[in-house]
Amino acid sequence: MAVKMIGLAMLATLALLTSAETEEFNAKPNGTKQTASISTTKPDGTEMHCHVAYAVVGGTNEQWLLSLEPQGDHYECSIFRPEQTSYLYFMYVEVEIENAGDIVSVTTYDNKGEVQGAVDVTGSTVMTGDGFNHELARMEVLF
Repeated sequence: MAVKMIGLAMLATLALLTSAETEEFNAKPNGTKQTASISTTKPDGTEMHCHVAYAVVGGTNEQWLLSLEPQGDHYECSIFRPEQTSYLYFMYVEVEIENAGDIVSVTTYDNKGEVQGAVDVTGSTVMTGDGFNHELARMEVLF
């Protein structure tokens, strides 16, 4: 019985992992506004979107990922550079969630770890704020 329960739990976890949408984008350090977007359809048929706008300078082009996946009763949009340090200077980052309600929480990381007070949240939009040190390794937006 215990083995069967563990097997079912593993299948449920695998189903959550495979339901994530992921898009790769190239961050170019040219100081101009760049965008990336990702979409998914909720079980009720509603299509929701995560739009990211940013500008970066310094370094060279870097490959980044944008993912959108279910997290319990919510969804999470994550922007991150997988397994590598970023050498880009982010002038700003703005995330807008469309067709999904208000943002519940935002967690931001630089190359050293979690950063407190880096963003301002208004309804369904996140914008880097006064506490943003212009380094970004990952941003997780839960909505």
